[in-house]
Amino acid sequence: MSNVWLFALFLAFSGLIYLQFIRGRRKNLDLIKRCSATMENVFRPADRTYTWIGGVAGFKAKYEFQDGVKLFATFVLLPRQSLLYFPFSKLIFRADRLYLTLELPHTNRLKRFPSKAWREEETGLKFLKKLEVDPSGRRLKALIWYDADSIENVFIWLKDRISKAV
Repeated sequence: MSNVWLFALFLAFSGLIYLQFIRGRRKNLDLIKRCSATMENVFRPADRTYTWIGGVAGFKAKYEFQDGVKLFATFVLLPRQSLLYFPFSKLIFRADRLYLTLELPHTNRLKRFPSKAWREEETGLKFLKKLEVDPSGRRLKALIWYDADSIENVFIWLKDRISKAV
């Protein structure tokens, strides 16, 4: 192959990388807008704070409500803007990820303890239960506190928020 053909091949590949960057960036930005709009419509927070993660890699959100409840969300996207890294990321992570953490008022806070055993006894961490749910073919993972009152309060709060959105 001559140098001219190598240069032409290099230019074509560079063009493909650029086009994938534009296309993937647009798709990720669209997903970010739709996700944040949906969460705001469903939960209707009194105050919200967003933090970008690496441009188009996702965002962190903090929603605060009138009743003192705080909802922390982290939305991490696949790197659709990268033609070279996207296939590997798709194999490893398989999908975009949304992490939600609900902080109810008047609940126990985690404290520092000298040993792991003390911490588990004092805070009840040994009662955390891993739960996997499969609604409509999508696998969701959750860590749930065993305490019946806490779980019941979370479900009541979520049901109240979602019923107002519908």
